Amino acid sequence: MKKAVLLPFLLFALLLFMACRLDSHTTFKTPESGTLEISWAMTDDEENIIKQATQMSAQQLCDQFKEKTDAPNAKVEFTKKGKEKICKVSVNFDSIAQLKKFYGEDVTVNYIGEKNGKFYYDVNLSSSNGADASALGLNLQSTWRVTMPGKVISNNGDELHGQTVVWKVPVSGGSKHLVAVSKTGGASGMMLLAIVCVAALLVVLVIVALVWWFVLRGKKTNAPDASASQDDMGEPLG
Repeated sequence: MKKAVLLPFLLFALLLFMACRLDSHTTFKTPESGTLEISWAMTDDEENIIKQATQMSAQQLCDQFKEKTDAPNAKVEFTKKGKEKICKVSVNFDSIAQLKKFYGEDVTVNYIGEKNGKFYYDVNLSSSNGADASALGLNLQSTWRVTMPGKVISNNGDELHGQTVVWKVPVSGGSKHLVAVSKTGGASGMMLLAIVCVAALLVVLVIVALVWWFVLRGKKTNAPDASASQDDMGEPLG
C-alpha cells in the first residue's frame, strides 16, 4: 500500500539507507498553507555504500520514493550536481493538519498557527535511525528550514536568513526543540484594513452627496420664474 506521509518514508530511506545530507524546508505562503520540500544528496562513495546495503542506486532510491507516495501533488526530481546525486521532493499543503500528516510521527507539533497578530512555529524533532549510518562510519547531516509568514521576531535557530530560520539537526538519535515566532499583523491588521475601507467608502459617499446637492441647487437657480413669464405675456386677448 502506498503512503501519503512524506517525511517518515524519507527518513527511512535516507537514515536507514545512509544518505548523508538531508534538508527539509517548510515555506509558509500564508499562516495556513505553503510548500514542504525535502531533498537529500550523496557522493559517489556514499552511493556505493548504499548499493552494497540495498542493491539500489541513488536514482533508484529516488524513483522508489516516487512510487511509494500517493500525495496527489507531490513532485519528485532527481538531478546531478558535480559529484553529488540529489533527490528533491516537494508537495503543497492547504492546512496545518495536512502539514502534520506529511511530517509524520518523527515530528511532534506542539503548535503551528497564528494568534494575536503573530505566527508561532513550535515543534519537536526526534530521530533514532542515525545509528545505522554511524555504524558504517558515515557522518549524517540534517538541516531543517522554515520560512515564516512575516518578519521573524524570535527564534532558537542556528541561522536566520530574512524570514527563513535554519536549524542544524542531529540525526544520530535524540530530539531537538524548534521554536520561531513572526509578526503577521493578524486581527489588528485586518481591523486596520476594514477601517481604511470604511473611511474610504464614507469619503466617496460624502463627495457624491455634495456633487448631487450642487447639481440640484444649480437646477433651481437656473429655472425660469413662472410668475415673471406670465407678466411678460401680457393680458390675454378677448
